[in-house]
Amino acid sequence: MTLKIENLDLGGFDINDIQYNDSIDDYFMNIFYSYPYHSKNDYDYEFRISFEDNNLILDEVEYNDNVEFNDSTILETHILSTNIDEIMPLIENNIDIRDEKTVLTNDVLIMLDETKDTFNQDLENNKKVVLKSLYKDILDSLI
Repeated sequence: MTLKIENLDLGGFDINDIQYNDSIDDYFMNIFYSYPYHSKNDYDYEFRISFEDNNLILDEVEYNDNVEFNDSTILETHILSTNIDEIMPLIENNIDIRDEKTVLTNDVLIMLDETKDTFNQDLENNKKVVLKSLYKDILDSLI
């Protein structure tokens, strides 16, 4: 069955009149996604940072743009959940929150090739690059 709209009158429509559910809006305001550190087939692999009850939650997620929105993001790995006050000094100083010691300095992504012996090293490099960029997004949102 196909729905065909022959005439759509938006003359009295004002986007500013739409009322959003505040809890949904608050929920999405507390989530940050990195750009992909790896892509394969239909999947992008990304970090997701969310904030809940004064905790920062870091996850690795798998994103598929070719499925329904509710099914598009799958939790791959839960990495940590830590008090935001404890973790912010690390973020402010570009220190990898996964090990709390590695300084994130690289800004260059590597084109990944799963057949190369260096794949795991290159993947880890890309994770560090996108994590550093994600820190910038978080810090910029606090200004």
